Amino acid sequence: MQAQSGVKVIGTKELYRSLKVIGTPQREINAANRDAAQGILRDAKSLTPKRTGKLLRTVKISATAKSVAIQAGNEGSVPYANPIHWGWSKSAKTGQRKNIKPQPFLARALNYNRDEILQRYYDQMEALITREMAKGTIR
Repeated sequence: MQAQSGVKVIGTKELYRSLKVIGTPQREINAANRDAAQGILRDAKSLTPKRTGKLLRTVKISATAKSVAIQAGNEGSVPYANPIHWGWSKSAKTGQRKNIKPQPFLARALNYNRDEILQRYYDQMEALITREMAKGTIR
């Protein structure tokens, strides 16, 4: 079982619905979410093991109005991203020892930026609400 890491903001469903009700465009919500995660992306890229650079090129942000994900690797070109990140001591199929030590670059980047992410997210959401209030769509 892999360790789970992340930041969960309670009430995001309600916040998203409220932003939609007051007329905030979806693209602005997506952009605010993406902006909040920039610190993680920056640090994740600096912490990514760089043997060939192939893994580094797969570190990306995926943002929607309801979620943000920082991802590395993919099944096709970099299937080893997960073992590099979490480590791999033994093959489940063959029982062969792999001895890949964990290098949790994504988890570390999240940990380094947790407070910054939450503050930036809060600031971004506050800015969206303030902008709609200035338009006169809400009071």
